[in-house]
Amino acid sequence: RYQQANMQNAYGGMFGETFMNTDITGSGPVYGVTMRDTLLDQLEEYYLVEANAEELGISLTDEDESKIADTVQAFLAANDSKTLDAMTADEATVTHVLELITLQQRVHEYFGTTIDTEVDPEEANQKKISYVLNSTEDTTDDAGNTVVLSEAEKEQKKADMEALLAEAKESGDLSAAAENYSLSVVPATYGKDDETLNADVYAAAEYSDVIESDNGYYVVYMESTSDADATQTKIDSILSDRTNEAYSAWLDPLKEGAEITVNDKNVEKLTFDRIYTVKA
Repeated sequence: RYQQANMQNAYGGMFGETFMNTDITGSGPVYGVTMRDTLLDQLEEYYLVEANAEELGISLTDEDESKIADTVQAFLAANDSKTLDAMTADEATVTHVLELITLQQRVHEYFGTTIDTEVDPEEANQKKISYVLNSTEDTTDDAGNTVVLSEAEKEQKKADMEALLAEAKESGDLSAAAENYSLSVVPATYGKDDETLNADVYAAAEYSDVIESDNGYYVVYMESTSDADATQTKIDSILSDRTNEAYSAWLDPLKEGAEITVNDKNVEKLTFDRIYTVKA
């Protein structure tokens, strides 16, 4: 119910207040059932970790236990008895849930210490560009009719981009040149395996020619052939993927070998007719 209330606050305004009891994805089950089943899978993972963390030499520290105790007391104090009953949240239950979550985090962190942390610089390197697009795609008018550009209109868009490029090269200000044609600059970063509008052929501080694509005309400016922030983000992502793979390689066989019983009757009692929200 706690998760339901948070989801209601986050997405109720977008999908409607009854979205938890609606099949918003068109996949069959109502959204609340999808969320419920996901949480059941998560609980299965937590219990498997709890049962097997000791073999890795991992347990909660005194600091973990102290933080959990403080969090539990704050949570109980912040909610009245009616709210706690709706969540079946007493001190023992909330404590155990936080212990499960924290232990899973500790085990996941452990596998981060087991991976190869060397990353190929070429694999990680991220280039940074700024680009302007003058779209030639179909649009829709106020009456809902599809508007298709004529060949003459497309040629004019291309001519505008040629003029924009000349202005940007002369002034050194791509944004100002784009604004003159009611267009805007879009920043982007990419790596060696990404589609890049042929931007790999440009050196730093170099403009492309006008690039013709299926959806319009582009002008690209190479900001940097090695953006430090984006490259570090890519390195972090690669290491995170390796950690997840190591964790899954340990957990998946445990899932396959485990016999977990779900009380289906109790699970079916978790319906979503009633709307729960978090008070502001």
